[in-house]
Amino acid sequence: MNKRLWSIGVSLALGSAIVTGVYAQELGLDEGWSIGGQALTRGQSADFTRDFFAGTRYLIYANGSENAQDIDMEIVDSRGRVIVQDTRSLKDAAVEFSPSYSGQYTIRLKMARASGRALAFFAVFSDDGWNVPMQNVTAAFSRLTAITSLAQLADYQIARFYGFVMRVGEMQSITLNGVGRGPHAAVAVGDNFARDLDIAALQGGRAIGIDTMYDALPIAEFNSSSGSLELRVSYEAGSGPSLVLMALLEQSPSAALLGRTGRL
Repeated sequence: MNKRLWSIGVSLALGSAIVTGVYAQELGLDEGWSIGGQALTRGQSADFTRDFFAGTRYLIYANGSENAQDIDMEIVDSRGRVIVQDTRSLKDAAVEFSPSYSGQYTIRLKMARASGRALAFFAVFSDDGWNVPMQNVTAAFSRLTAITSLAQLADYQIARFYGFVMRVGEMQSITLNGVGRGPHAAVAVGDNFARDLDIAALQGGRAIGIDTMYDALPIAEFNSSSGSLELRVSYEAGSGPSLVLMALLEQSPSAALLGRTGRL
């Protein structure tokens, strides 16, 4: 097992640390898509565009896996203007802002310094967000860690992930650009409230991978063509609102080079 990839997986369990310090400000995880992350190498950046609303106070906190050494963050408006940024030479970054107008803003993460390939991730908190107990955050990230560890045995590695607080019967969708060609997998996990989650990957409006079995750990393997990819997660059954994490896994470069195809 590649120990660097293992360290990336373990660090996801530490994602519960993103909540540290924000409850003191009476903030909670924002509605809808509130967590995101991507694997980057030094100098690379990743953009995450979502809706923000005027009159709401937001705190966005970013951090990374063990081998991430310096992560910078910018909030960019629809005109490309940087609204606020944190470019300190630290592993974590935090910005607070209240938009003057509602619309789409981009959270830009930059891996300023890292040892190899590392994960950069963020969480969005707001005044009227979800007060998610620490044990629920830990449960969801621990399950994603377990899936990531299993994926490494099949020569897959995590590429991107997203998080939502979801109600039973709710569906969330993310459209990803720049997804490479070849073997991928989409997975979803929830906290202790979730009993049944479904996941699907679509390209060109057609499902290319789907898992609708009754379980809380759906895995859909598929081969993608280059271009955009839509991931959908549905919260089918559970005992209350759940923190749900959805991840895109890709075949590791070494496995692709050797022509190996593993299965999760």
